Amino acid sequence: MEFLYELFGLQVTCEDWSFTERLPALMRRMYRFYSARIDGNSCVVMELCSEFPTIPGLEKQIRMVRLQEEVPVILKVDQVSALRRKKLIQAHIAFLAGEQQVYLPFLATYLESREVKCQKSLGTVKYLQYSAQQLFLWYLYQEQQRVYVAKALEILPYSAMSLSRAARQLEATGLFQISKEGVNRILECTKEKDTLLERMGPLLRTPVKCRGYVERSAVTKDMVLSGESARRAMKGENPGRVVTYAVDEKKFDLSMLQTELFGADRQVSLEIWHYDPQIFAKHGRIDAISMKLCR
Repeated sequence: MEFLYELFGLQVTCEDWSFTERLPALMRRMYRFYSARIDGNSCVVMELCSEFPTIPGLEKQIRMVRLQEEVPVILKVDQVSALRRKKLIQAHIAFLAGEQQVYLPFLATYLESREVKCQKSLGTVKYLQYSAQQLFLWYLYQEQQRVYVAKALEILPYSAMSLSRAARQLEATGLFQISKEGVNRILECTKEKDTLLERMGPLLRTPVKCRGYVERSAVTKDMVLSGESARRAMKGENPGRVVTYAVDEKKFDLSMLQTELFGADRQVSLEIWHYDPQIFAKHGRIDAISMKLCR
């Protein structure tokens, strides 16, 4: 999927999806499954290896994938007819058809034909991509009403181009506006700043990708207190019988994650996040806003 970088500047990495074996044998024969990160956003790619399924059948298969991992799912095919493309878009099914047709609603990106007709910052935003969500959290923690987007580069692990797209998605909510001062982009909310979190609430997603347990000996400096342990620590209390930590998925080997708790004296609970919880963490625990999003 290198063409996504060439056309959009989107950073893409792919690897085998670790939950493939949990799917029915029929689906494993129909598709190859990959775990991908597109511009910092996790997703699962289903590469079709057989005949095209019906749209209802495809929707059912996507739901089965998302039962294993709650992330966007992308259908990858060699080509797609105009009628089938229309049906996929109507069903809000993300797809890659060769290098000619790309529909990634979770990134607010639509590309059709080699003329590269690109529409970004869609008029309606269903939820924020994770880069935009982090930019929003960063904005909330700034004292000023007007901030330079470039200043977020000091904190957030994204390129200037990625943050520019993130800012445009915030602008598409109608609660922000972008202006320019020389070469600098300025982000400013159009409503009272202290009401933003409530207004943006429906667009925010949990940062938690999955949960499990690890041996206490596996706890590293990349992990911070989360969940009930963070709430208790915030009150100055003991973190609890089973301590809960959070870690960026890029800083943890998922093969070490256990599904069962065998003993609180030997294990801790661990949340695997789509992005680094340390970005906004304070005093070794996740920040108050992220705490509310960890549902």
